[in-house]
Amino acid sequence: MAYHGAKLVLYLSELIHNHQDELTEEELDTAELLMNALKLCGHKCIPPSASTKADLIKIIKERLDSKSKDISKIAADITQAVSLSQGIERKKVIQHIRGMYKVDLSASRHWQELIQQLTHDRAVWYDPIYYPTSWQLDPTEGPNRERRRLQRCYLTIPNKYLLRDRQKSEDVVKPPLSYLFEDKTHSSFSSTVKDKAASESIRVNRRCISVAPSRETAGELLLGKCGMYFVEDNASDTVESSSLQGELEPASFSWTYEEIKEVHKRWWQLRDNAVEIFLTNGRTLLLAFDNTKVRDEVYHNILTNNLPNLLEYGNITALTNLWYTGQITNFEYLTHLNKHAGRSFNDLMQYPVFPFILADYVSETLDLSDPLIYRNLSKPIAVQYKEKEDRYVDTYKYLEEEYRKGAREDDPMPPVQPYHYGSHYSNSGTVLHFLFSSKKL
Repeated sequence: MAYHGAKLVLYLSELIHNHQDELTEEELDTAELLMNALKLCGHKCIPPSASTKADLIKIIKERLDSKSKDISKIAADITQAVSLSQGIERKKVIQHIRGMYKVDLSASRHWQELIQQLTHDRAVWYDPIYYPTSWQLDPTEGPNRERRRLQRCYLTIPNKYLLRDRQKSEDVVKPPLSYLFEDKTHSSFSSTVKDKAASESIRVNRRCISVAPSRETAGELLLGKCGMYFVEDNASDTVESSSLQGELEPASFSWTYEEIKEVHKRWWQLRDNAVEIFLTNGRTLLLAFDNTKVRDEVYHNILTNNLPNLLEYGNITALTNLWYTGQITNFEYLTHLNKHAGRSFNDLMQYPVFPFILADYVSETLDLSDPLIYRNLSKPIAVQYKEKEDRYVDTYKYLEEEYRKGAREDDPMPPVQPYHYGSHYSNSGTVLHFLFSSKKL
């Protein structure tokens, strides 16, 4: 009714204002009477005095604007209702897919656990072809950073470096029931970590590198409400049965804030950009970031959480007193000093070091009360003897003199600043040699 009434008002206005000469007095009176009736019904009518076309257009425009707003509001309400309905349906689909994904992921994990239980070296389906036969040092640390436990591992050394009877087959050997894990999406350990991270709100998301002696893995560090997660890049390409490549430790991992025991700032590749996290289960994590600013942001974000098992940083003076009074051993004291110095088992260039103590490596028996059997701790190990010290001093003086002369046109190598030692006493090559010798083949 309202729609037809508005149209009737427009028709009557057009008739009265533009065709007045064609109407009789009685028709004009009837038109005005009908116009007044429409006005009483609430319709906005054009007064007879508004005789100019401009006023008529203005009134019509106002009415059209009002109707346009009403139409826009109705359209917005419809759009919002449709979007809300589609969002609800989309959420239901995502939840359904996620539920199916969790079921598949849980089934895959159970199959993996079952296979491990039935194929180890004391199980009924043990086969040395599939099972790792070598040993390596377990990364789990004891109370004093001692690593005493060994774990099974695959020998990843190329055959050309091994004796003939120790060489392995070049053919790829698939473990039992490997066809169950051909779908990398469900068999990847990273999928488990990503599924955990998706179940809570993430406050901080930063790119970083997980540093370990055997590899450096790029990925993302996620800080949630209940825990932290590291998800490697290209996680779908990493399968749980990565033993074929010799890797038993997953590249992606997660931990709760209750598991954090210590958090230390660290250097990596001569840059102050890393953080090392010590967990209550004996594991340590070294994470390197793009720069110091990002590292500090992550470091402070970690400490702002509730960390019930976080230990206070030890005082070196108090630590020295404990060692001096015999309350801790030499080994414990040196491991704590290495930790305070920023050394880490995760970085081959900053591996923990122990000082040489003895000077006598020839005698069959040692008299520990004789001061001559001990090295001079006031000097580095490389200059314990006078002739070696003189050699390093002469080298320094020579380099200093060459550096003072400056670059020469006939010398392609520019002079370098003088130094005593051409290499560090601890480097990745030395550490790898030590780790290789400790690896039980």
